Amino acid sequence: MFATSSLLLLLLLVLPLTTVTVTSLTIPETTLMKTLTSKSSKTRVESAIEEVVNSPPDPIYKDPATNPKLNGLWELIYQTAPTTSSPVQRFLTTSLKANDLSESIPYSPDSSVKIYQQVNMVEGKIDIIVKPKGSSSNLTVTALSGSLSKPPPNWTERENDGKLLGLNILGVSKTNTDPPNTPYGDVRVIFLFDTGSFNINDQIKIPYPVPFRSRLFRDNVKGWLDHIYLSEDIRICQGNKGTTFVLKRVPE
Repeated sequence: MFATSSLLLLLLLVLPLTTVTVTSLTIPETTLMKTLTSKSSKTRVESAIEEVVNSPPDPIYKDPATNPKLNGLWELIYQTAPTTSSPVQRFLTTSLKANDLSESIPYSPDSSVKIYQQVNMVEGKIDIIVKPKGSSSNLTVTALSGSLSKPPPNWTERENDGKLLGLNILGVSKTNTDPPNTPYGDVRVIFLFDTGSFNINDQIKIPYPVPFRSRLFRDNVKGWLDHIYLSEDIRICQGNKGTTFVLKRVPE
């Protein structure tokens, strides 16, 4: 018994200590998650989102667009579905949006397809990852990203709404719109889609069939995300196409 205790004490002394950070959702965040994981009316979802936005976390993470708390892996758990979204975006997020009956489709941790954002503002990029459950294959689209104070290289403001020959192919965007006036400060993350590929079993890469770097498309693949809420676990942002996104941090 004494030998066992001595061995445990020795291990505690020589092994490096690790700090485990345990976070919990706020009451409004918990209500929002319960709303999104059950059949709820669109009005109820919007009300729950508004309640979270109007209940700043403690501590408040100022300037979300440049705050290190923005970095990490986030799972998309809900988004609205305005007609301004691109056909591809609406197709990929069918299980995350409100349907035509104004009833949200509940989010499920066991859904067959997961959509993630890997945010790395230090390197100035955001990876959007679409991954089937249990598969080693995925679709990854990388966007160059930054803030209004530190934009991506060679950044110029978006000039057009994105329609091609009058059609909504890549989504219809707002233009010349200022960020919302919030107590958070710098909330707008600007981005420019740059590359994409289908990655099969981490061995084969097939280029995504949208030429993001083409002069014909370059203006149309610019956008922004205005972060109207950022806590340790939850992000809520509004995009340039009028879409509202709710994302939950994936623990490292």
